[in-house]
Amino acid sequence: MDFFDSFLKKHNIVLPENVYQACMDGLHYMSNGKDGIHTHLHVKDLLTLLDEFLADQQNHHLKPKIDFKVMLLSIIWHDTWKSQQITSNPFKLFFNQVAEGLASMRIFSRNSRKYGLDKITVKKVKYAIRKHSELQLLPLRGLEAKLLYNLDTLELFSAPRLRNAVEALTSQRRISPLATRLVNLYLRYYKYPKSHLTFMPWAKIRLKQAKPDFFAESKRLIREVLTPGSK
Repeated sequence: MDFFDSFLKKHNIVLPENVYQACMDGLHYMSNGKDGIHTHLHVKDLLTLLDEFLADQQNHHLKPKIDFKVMLLSIIWHDTWKSQQITSNPFKLFFNQVAEGLASMRIFSRNSRKYGLDKITVKKVKYAIRKHSELQLLPLRGLEAKLLYNLDTLELFSAPRLRNAVEALTSQRRISPLATRLVNLYLRYYKYPKSHLTFMPWAKIRLKQAKPDFFAESKRLIREVLTPGSK
């Protein structure tokens, strides 16, 4: 994938051959995503956000502390399970939000063996993937896990991505009133990110900037697309 190689070149990152191959295979896996949202383009968007993070002056001191083997493997493999899930059932959608971390972690763990990755890298990647899912009760440990959570949450608040998500959902079948109510509840939940999950100062600023457009678009989509009888 050209965007991945461009990111490596821009930031002078040289990955061991086995790590690079694991990244490329993960990107190929994501490129075959079935849900239309969690594909290699989601990975590309996260790398764009990571690029912004690294370019911000207030984060320059963190770049030398990032283990890019762990960071990039985590970004690429964190949604591998979710990329294969297709459903418009509201309860399954919520289950997927909770289960995705553990399920994707298992996919990575199973595939990691063929690359001969060192145990410490595998352990850190598995932790970051597992802890990126919705419901977490404890603070995150490790810079890479915190970064993945921050980047993935920011990408979630993208108005264009929200439009793509609704389009993918409504293309499958008619949306029920229950689904619309649950979407409303879900969006209200996201108005108040959990502080104990350690949002970085940079992410807090970006989140504040993104929220108005995101919630304005969400209201429009609920009114015009998701609400039965609105057309």
